[in-house]
Amino acid sequence: MPAVERLSISVTPTIVQPLYPYSTNIDHAPVAKKARTACSTYDADHSDFQYLSHLTPSLATSESSLTSIASPHGGAPRPIRARLYNAPRKEWENYAQEIEGDPRRFYKCHWPLPGGDICLYDAKKQAMKRHIELTHLAYKSHSCGICGKSFGQRTSLSVHVATHTGEKAHLCPDDDCSKAYSDASRLLRHRVKVHGYIVRKTAPKSFAVCHCFRLLTIPSMAFQVKEIPTTPFDGQKPGTSGLRKRVKVFQQEHYTENFVQAIFDSITAQGATLVIGGDGRFFSPETVQTILRIGSANGVAKFIVGKDSILSTPTASNVIRKYKADGGILLTASHNPGGPDNDFGIKYNVSNGGPAPENVTNKIYEKTKTIKIYKVIDAPPVELSKVGDFTYGPTKVSIIDSVADYLILLKEIFDFPLIQSFLDAHKSDYRVLFDGLHGVTGPYAKEILVGALGLPETSIQNCVPLPDFGGGHPDPNLTYAHTLVDVVEKNGIEFGAASDGDGDRNMIYGKGAFVTPSDSVAIIANWAHVIPYFQKNGGVKGLARSMPTSKAIDLVAQKKGLEYFEVPTGWKFFGNLMDAGRLSICGEESFGTGSDHIREKDGLWAVVAWLNIIAAANANSPGKLIGITDLLQAHYEEYGRSFFSRYDYEEVPSEGANALVAHINDALKTGSLTNTVHTSQSTSTQFTISNLYDFEYTDPIDKSVSSNQGQVITFSDGSRVVFRLSGTGSQGATVRLYVERYVPPEAGPAELGRDAADGLKGLIEVALKISKLKEFLGRDKPTVIT
Repeated sequence: MPAVERLSISVTPTIVQPLYPYSTNIDHAPVAKKARTACSTYDADHSDFQYLSHLTPSLATSESSLTSIASPHGGAPRPIRARLYNAPRKEWENYAQEIEGDPRRFYKCHWPLPGGDICLYDAKKQAMKRHIELTHLAYKSHSCGICGKSFGQRTSLSVHVATHTGEKAHLCPDDDCSKAYSDASRLLRHRVKVHGYIVRKTAPKSFAVCHCFRLLTIPSMAFQVKEIPTTPFDGQKPGTSGLRKRVKVFQQEHYTENFVQAIFDSITAQGATLVIGGDGRFFSPETVQTILRIGSANGVAKFIVGKDSILSTPTASNVIRKYKADGGILLTASHNPGGPDNDFGIKYNVSNGGPAPENVTNKIYEKTKTIKIYKVIDAPPVELSKVGDFTYGPTKVSIIDSVADYLILLKEIFDFPLIQSFLDAHKSDYRVLFDGLHGVTGPYAKEILVGALGLPETSIQNCVPLPDFGGGHPDPNLTYAHTLVDVVEKNGIEFGAASDGDGDRNMIYGKGAFVTPSDSVAIIANWAHVIPYFQKNGGVKGLARSMPTSKAIDLVAQKKGLEYFEVPTGWKFFGNLMDAGRLSICGEESFGTGSDHIREKDGLWAVVAWLNIIAAANANSPGKLIGITDLLQAHYEEYGRSFFSRYDYEEVPSEGANALVAHINDALKTGSLTNTVHTSQSTSTQFTISNLYDFEYTDPIDKSVSSNQGQVITFSDGSRVVFRLSGTGSQGATVRLYVERYVPPEAGPAELGRDAADGLKGLIEVALKISKLKEFLGRDKPTVIT
C-alpha cells in the first residue's frame, strides 16, 4: 500500500486533557474527508476511542477468523477478528464487512481507490448498501418515465418528475404567502430569506485525531478539557456546614476551583447527576459557572440548577431525593452576612439529601492539601435565568424553578385545609407576619402563605432575595431579626416567624412570646399527632437533639415512650438515624428544626408546623383563641421548663479561644473542679459541680466516632453549662456558651413563667467565673444573646 500523506494539525500550546488516550481534539474542520483516508491500516490502539471507525481486536476463536495486519504505531502485526460472510452475497457485500465489537454495528467499505488506497467509509448496513451501490457501483435503478434519466434514490426521482409535471406540493405555511415549490429544500431557502425563518441546527460534532492522524467522530464531546496547574491553599477544611470564608478569600485565583475540584476528586463524578443551588448571596452566579465547567470536565452527566442560582437548602435536599441525584453542591454561608466584604460558603450534600458526613468532608480536605491540577471545559457560560434543559459540552443542564415542588411537598405533610379554615375564620383577631430577611425563602413563603393559605400580601416582609441580604444579618434571632420583633411588638401581631439566608433556620415569635428553638422542637414533637405526615407514616419513630440543645425534647420522648438521641452539633449527624428509620423529629438550639421528610433542617417546615398545631388546638377550643403563649404555658405545666440561653462571642482571637478550651480541659483531666461549690453574687444561689466531660459521640448506625464536640460542666441540681468552638464562622473564632437550668412543673406558674434571663442569671455568673471567659477572650459581653 503506498504511503499516505500526513495531515499537519497545529495544537494550541495549553495543557489539554485528551478526550481519549492517543488523541487530540480539533475543530469540526474541512479536512474531515481527507482525514478519513489518512490512517493506512487498522490498529488495535484505536479501540481506546469511544466511537471507533477501526476494527476492534479480540481473542481469536479459530485460525480462519484471524487476519494479520501491520501496526502503524510500530511493533509486530496485530491480529484482528473480522466477521466474513460465507453465504451467497449481493454485489455490494463483496466490498464491506461488519466491524466486530462496534456497539453501533457499523460496516467498513473496502472499495479499492486509484493509487492503491481503499475507501474506508463506515456506516450502518443499509447506509453502507446505498453508499457502495450509488458511489462505487453507480446503480441508478430509478428511471424517469418521461425523459429516461436515472437516479440512485427514489426521492431524487420524485423531485425530478415535478419539473415535468409542474407540481409544487411544498406550500409555504407562513401567513399571507402563496408560494409553493417542487422540493422541500427550495421552500426552506424561501422561508429563511423572505420570512426570517430560523433553522435550528444540531450541535456540531467533535472530532478526535489519533497520533497516526486517523480522524474519529465523537458526537457527545464538543469542547476541550483543559488541565490548569495549581498549588494547595491552607485551611480549606470544611466545618459542620461546609467551607466558609470571606468572599475575598474565595475570589483568590484558583481558590474556589481547588475546593470544587477536591469535591469531584472525592466522589464518583463520572456519570453523576448533581444538584446546584444556594441562597443567592454575592459571588454565587460566578461560582455556579465554575462548578459547571469543572464538573463537566470531570464527567458529570447532568446538573440540576436552581433558577438564578437560587435554591434553598431544604429544597435542595428535596430535589436531590425526588430526582434521585447523586448529591448536590450548595453555595451558602447560611445565617452569616453576605456581600463583597462578608461571607461565602460551599458545602456538599450526599445522595440522601443531607450534609456530607465526616468521612466525606475529611476526604475532601485531604484532597485540598495535595491538589496539583483542576480540570475545566472551555465553554461559554450557561444562562441561569431561563428555566429549561440545555446541553453544556458533554453534560446536560436543567434549570428549575423549585417553588412548586416545595409547595407540593408541604401540602403532603401538613393539613392545609385546616390551617386555611382557621386563618379565614380569624382574619381580624389572628394576624400572621413572616420576615424573609431578604434571604432565599422569600419566594417560597409568598407562594405558601399568600398563594396557598390565602393570607394578604401584608403578611410577608423582606421577601425579595438580595445578594447582600439588604445589608442585614440573615440570622433569625432576637438580635438580628429585629425587623420582625419590632413590627410584632408595635402592632401586636399574634404569630410572627422569620427564616435565615438559606432557609434552613426559623424563629417563632408572637406578641409577648418568644419560643426558644429547644422549646419549639419539643412542642412540635408533643403535637406531632395532629400533623398528617406522621399520621400516615405510623406515628413518630424517635426524637433527637444536638448536644447543646436543652433537654426539653428528652422529656417528651420519655413520657411518650420514644427512643431519643443526643448528637453533636451539625445536621449531618441526624441523617443516619433517619435513614435507619429510627428518627422522625429533631432540632438544634441554633434555630434549626426538621423531620425525616428531607435530610436538612427546614425553616418553613417549622413555621407551617406551628400553624398546623395552632389550627388543630383551636379546632378543639371553640370558646377561646389559643395562641403561642397558651401553648408554651400548657407545655411547661405538663413537662416543666428548661430555662435556656446561648451567648455568642464572634470573631474573637483564636489564641484566646484555644486558651479557654485548654483551661477547661486541664480542669477536666485533673478533676480540680469536681465537687466544688460556687455561689452567685447576685442571687446567692449555690451550684455544686458534679461532672466535667468532653462530649464524644458514637453513631449507633455506622459506629463512627466524633470526638471533641464540646466541653460540658454539669451541676448537682441538673443544670449544665456547655462551651464549644463553632465551625460556622468565616474568620477568627466563635465561642459559644450554653446554659440550661431545669424547673419541674411543681414549681408553679410564677416560677415557670419567669423571664429566661432572670431564671438563668446566677448560673451564667458562675459559668463566666469558672471558665475565666472574659479574661481569655477580652470581651465584657457577648456579640449575641439568644
